[in-house]
Amino acid sequence: AAAAADGSGVLEVAGDALAAVAADDGAAARIARLAAVAAGGDAALVWRLHDGTPEVAGAYGAIAPDAELRSAAEEVVARPEAILAAKGSAAGKGAAAVVTLRLGRPVLGALQVRFPPGRASDERIREQLTGFAVRAAHALRSAESAREAGLELERSRALLAVVGEAISQLSLSHTLETAIERVAHLLGVDRVAVYLSEEERMTVAAARGVEGPHEAIADQLLAAALRSRDGGAVVEIGDARTDAALETVQALVEEAEIRSVLALGLVVGDEPIGVLAVFPRERRPLSANERALLTALASQLAVAVQNARLHERITSLYDDLKQALASEQEKSRRLHAQHEISRSFAQTLSLGTTLDVLASSIVELLGVDAAVIRMPDERGGELVHPTVHVNDERVDPAVRALLSRPQQLPRGELLARLRRGEPIVLDADRAESLGGALALLAPFLRKGSSAAVIPIATPAELLATLTIISLHPGRPVAGEIAETALAIAGQAALAIENARLYGQQKAFADTMQRALLPRASPSLPGLELGDVYESAARVEVGGDVYDYL
Repeated sequence: AAAAADGSGVLEVAGDALAAVAADDGAAARIARLAAVAAGGDAALVWRLHDGTPEVAGAYGAIAPDAELRSAAEEVVARPEAILAAKGSAAGKGAAAVVTLRLGRPVLGALQVRFPPGRASDERIREQLTGFAVRAAHALRSAESAREAGLELERSRALLAVVGEAISQLSLSHTLETAIERVAHLLGVDRVAVYLSEEERMTVAAARGVEGPHEAIADQLLAAALRSRDGGAVVEIGDARTDAALETVQALVEEAEIRSVLALGLVVGDEPIGVLAVFPRERRPLSANERALLTALASQLAVAVQNARLHERITSLYDDLKQALASEQEKSRRLHAQHEISRSFAQTLSLGTTLDVLASSIVELLGVDAAVIRMPDERGGELVHPTVHVNDERVDPAVRALLSRPQQLPRGELLARLRRGEPIVLDADRAESLGGALALLAPFLRKGSSAAVIPIATPAELLATLTIISLHPGRPVAGEIAETALAIAGQAALAIENARLYGQQKAFADTMQRALLPRASPSLPGLELGDVYESAARVEVGGDVYDYL
């Protein structure tokens, strides 16, 4: 008040300061405070025009925007000249006086300063307020420009976040979650969803806070969004319960408790791929900036979604091809190994060699830890003569000692399964019931190891059993490993049968041939004679060898 009375120019200085600094949302309130304090008033109002109607944008002091003050503001903004209007809420002696003046050219609004009772503004104060109003209008414009720039910056950040996440992750789910988070934050809502077209129907791809059968209304939202593309692209439904666009799904709208909707189509080129929907709990009109933000965001999101979809499809196809190639390579490796096993079987007629080759090949080919081959004894009551192969030399002695124990031939149903060529996958209880060496595996089976008994049989006879053991829980012997072992056992059956028959024939031939040999060596004076005999099969010649030296 003192500054205003002595003409120190406080209003002019304050106005210049306001014009020089772009303020934020509190600019109108600060203008009101500066005007009142510097002019010696006790309260002030700043009115801002919105669609031609003054609305209070900021206030200082105990002042209520009553009808008379509003009328004064409307009169000032409507007059073409920049003039002062001195009006009061209750004009008269002892009443507070109010000075109303226009803000800016073109007009932004009005400034009102109220003076205490008994203190009226003089001509000099009103002139200074006029200059202050010019600078205050500039400050308001600067503040609003700053807000606009902030909104633009926020929009750019949101778009960059969505695009950046889509580029860095190329993940559909991550892209959608980022978009929903940004939309919810920027609009101050808690219910957002993205629906995508999958096999000619709309499905929920990502959602936040939405419950009930909201997916069923997505087709109607997309249809409405596509119809609105030429008229602004954003569908704003104030009351979803009465809007014609959702007339056919009113029951679902009620069940999902949807009251208001903002929807945008996700379109790439001319192809609609989905819809972005916001479900405010109350009517939520969009500002021009928010509408521009959603439109730009939907456009970028559609491209990001399409790119993420293509990336995931290509990745899935690549993974499928990679798995198929790995499967074919594994099959090729196993076929080659089986060929080598068959070839090694064909190169020997020794039963012991055949069993050794089979056990070692099984361990190497199937990646198991140990393999044991047992053959029935002559009476068919016990599995004997175990051939053991272990893949780790460090545990070889211990495993051999464990697996070389006697083993009774399974009876009843288990034996029938073996004769039918069906593998028996062991668990701890079954291993204990079988007894013998297999029962010793029960503690390992309870800790995650696995084992299976594979038959080696001809259509008429069980020749041997092959037991394969994996001590690692991550490599169970069931499934494909057991099936491969069964296929190899089928090849081995013929080789084992041939080797066994050859051994029997050789033993018979040796017996017959030895019967034809002299029972005693000749006795000749002065000579020391010795005899040697080898069958043709052992020395690889065209006949048996019997000679004296």
